[in-house]
Amino acid sequence: MFLCPPSVCSTALLSGCCSWIRNSHHLPHLHVEYQGQKASISIPDGNLLEGDFPAKKLRMVQAWIAIHEEELMADWALAVNGEPVFPIDPLR
Repeated sequence: MFLCPPSVCSTALLSGCCSWIRNSHHLPHLHVEYQGQKASISIPDGNLLEGDFPAKKLRMVQAWIAIHEEELMADWALAVNGEPVFPIDPLR
């Protein structure tokens, strides 16, 4: 995990980027980017909310979300309260 500017916390995932932004977002979700394609994916169900993402990479993100559902939801609760989040291992 690496830290971006104070308002953004990012997790390396699939040689891309997976992040959430600490603001007034209501639905738990991740912002993902891979080779210039960006999307928002919901937590914990892994639905594509917005954007375009390669199908194979989307399935990998969905698997990662399923594996780390509890950690992601705990980090979401921290992030929306402006608190530091904990690192989550990338998919290997």
